[in-house]
Parts: sequence; structure tokens; C-alpha cells
Amino acid sequence: IPSMLNSVCPPDIRFISAFEPKQKVSNIAFASYDVYFDDGFEICEKLSEFLKSKSIITEKRTKKGDMKQIDLAPKIKKYSLEKANGNTLLKIILPAGPNDNINPSLLLDAFYGGNNDCYYCYNVTRTDILDISLKQFS
Repeated sequence: IPSMLNSVCPPDIRFISAFEPKQKVSNIAFASYDVYFDDGFEICEKLSEFLKSKSIITEKRTKKGDMKQIDLAPKIKKYSLEKANGNTLLKIILPAGPNDNINPSLLLDAFYGGNNDCYYCYNVTRTDILDISLKQFS
């Protein structure tokens, strides 16, 4: 299967292996992300205060294209902040299932919307896909 996929993909995208799924795709519930800020560890405190908020109201586009207000705070399953190479690293678990899906950039847009005095470049990497019990999806 990987060789078939590699034959039709751009040269920068390569498949190494493929497996039969052990779970149904509908079992996907969360995804874990690393968000690395190029900030010299300057926004860690503000970001921590923001993530501890009881409510984080923002707008999200629905599947029909309409905008609706949602509260992101209860959707954050787990997070941690740490210093990595002198910068801030946010490790966060957000909903990523078929019924509820939060893109980390939606959360970061809400953060920067309330903190106009600072903006730092960031890089988001999805590190895992998880089921409802936070076990690795396979």
C-alpha cells in the first residue's frame, strides 16, 4: 500500500507504512498537540491565565457555513506549559472527533484577540490521535 500511495503523491509526501485499523474512525475523540511559541518564554504567564479562564467565548464556523458562539474552556481536556529551548511550549488535548472538533488555531486566535499587545509566531504539531479514554487511537 505505501508504494502505491507514494507513486501518486508529491515527492515531499512519503508513506512509510500502512496498517488495518483496529478501531472505527468514529472512536476518535481527541487529539494532542504541541504548540511551540517563538517568544523567549514571555507569554507563558498570560497564556496560563487565559487557559485557566472559566469561559473562553469565540466564534466558530459550522458545517453549514454559519457562525456560532462557542465556549472553548470546557473543551480543553488537558494542557501543560513548559519552557523549551528558552521558549514556551504548550501541550494540549482538544476534541477531534466527528461530532466535536476544535482546531488549536481557533484557541490561539481567541488568545491573541484578547492580548493585542503581544504576538509571537507559533508552530502547531499534532502529536497523537486519541479515543474517548485518552488512549492512542489505532
